[in-house]
Amino acid sequence: MTRIHNIVLVLAVSIFSIAVIHAIRSANAEPMDCTAVELTANEVVDAISDLAGTVSAETEAVCKPDPPRPDDLDWCVTAAAESQNLSESWLYAVGEVESNNEHYYTDGTVKRGDGGRARGWGQIHLSPWQQWAADELERDVDLDVLEDNVMVCAMILRYYLDEYDGDLARALGHYNGGPYNSKGYARKVMALLDTEECETETS
Repeated sequence: MTRIHNIVLVLAVSIFSIAVIHAIRSANAEPMDCTAVELTANEVVDAISDLAGTVSAETEAVCKPDPPRPDDLDWCVTAAAESQNLSESWLYAVGEVESNNEHYYTDGTVKRGDGGRARGWGQIHLSPWQQWAADELERDVDLDVLEDNVMVCAMILRYYLDEYDGDLARALGHYNGGPYNSKGYARKVMALLDTEECETETS
């Protein structure tokens, strides 16, 4: 509530300032007589109305609910899908096959795979993807952070979709198997999707 208290203080000071300015103008450059300080009703109402709007806006900002936490999977998937122009269903299907859509073990540590080289929800290898994503996003990337992990997963899938002209099966195969293009992996992911969601991307 400190911000609201500050605004109320600004309100009082502003009204006083308006009074002083009004007195100076009225005195026409003569020595100011503080007993002659007067404000019209309209000037007071206008000043209070303007600052009341500021108080209302600030109060709304203070009371606004907190944004979703970065550890909220649904929020992370939606943000990544929108960023990379992907179907959310595709990302959830990849996450289901890779990690059962879980970033952490039950003890709270980030999931590891492939001898510790693959991290988290998307089971993404630190090398080369963490640095690649950092270069692409022009910021630090940490695959142990769920938000970054989901975003990098989406970026990789988008990269391979573009490389294979929108062919989802080949993009998924390369995501998992590299140049060996794992068809079995692609089948697992696509089995979780509706038929129309498995079609080759056309946009």
